[in-house]
Amino acid sequence: RWSPPECRSRGTAAFDVEVTSAVDIWLLGLLLASLLLGNSSLAASPASLESPSIAQLWLLLHWPFVEEPVDRPLANEFA
Repeated sequence: RWSPPECRSRGTAAFDVEVTSAVDIWLLGLLLASLLLGNSSLAASPASLESPSIAQLWLLLHWPFVEEPVDRPLANEFA
C-alpha cells in the first residue's frame, strides 16, 4: 500500500528503478509516524496540529518523505 516515490511505477518497469538507502529512510519515517502519531497516513488533521509538540514532531517526520531521494536525510542526519 505504501511505497516510496521512487518505487512507484512511473511508466518504467519496476526492475529498472535504482533503489538506494533513501528507501529505508522513507520507510523509517512512515514507521515512526505510525508509532508516534498513531496513524500511517501522511496527513495530519488540523486539530492534531494545534498542539505545538505534535506540530513540531510532524514537521520533523516530513523530512524523510521528501519526493526526491537525494534530498532525504542520510541515516546519521536523521538519527
